[in-house]
Amino acid sequence: MVLEGRDLPGAIWHPSPNFWPGRDGCGVDGIVLHGTAGGDGPSAAALLSDPAREASTHFVIGQDGALFQLVRLRDSAWGNGIPVEPRWPLITGRRRVNPNRYTVSIEHAKRSADNSDPLTAAQLAASVALVRWLLDTLPVLGLAGDHLLERRNAGALRDVVIGHCDIDSVTRAHCPGTWDWDGYFALLAAT
Repeated sequence: MVLEGRDLPGAIWHPSPNFWPGRDGCGVDGIVLHGTAGGDGPSAAALLSDPAREASTHFVIGQDGALFQLVRLRDSAWGNGIPVEPRWPLITGRRRVNPNRYTVSIEHAKRSADNSDPLTAAQLAASVALVRWLLDTLPVLGLAGDHLLERRNAGALRDVVIGHCDIDSVTRAHCPGTWDWDGYFALLAAT
């Protein structure tokens, strides 16, 4: 399998072999925010690029705001696991489809094991910029699903940008951890 370069200009390309090629006919309908529960950007990128780990993400954002891309947007990263008591309504109608097929995953490097540390200012700025870029770029690349387009255009970003806890509210209840959702969405909506 040939691992090509990054989609995001300026991202550090750190390819992971842990993905499925393509999206099995699915468009991207969600952007899932994660916290690493330990480590920094480079160590998280290395861990999620280890074939023995069998986990990955599309992007990792370090505490310093550095952006790593591990999986191309057209491919399905292994970032979300199996839904357990999901709170994201979109999953209910797609029980037989792995949510990795229709999401983009973003890990935020957090040093605390319980994800209790807040994002640094640099991480927050990089995260908001990345999500804005994804909302603009996924449609241009022909990767956006109908749900993402409809909800983005209606300004209902909370139906598109979710936490890992919204897919697995039991074993990932603290992912992404400490998060100011209202503040985050206000920043996303700001021009």
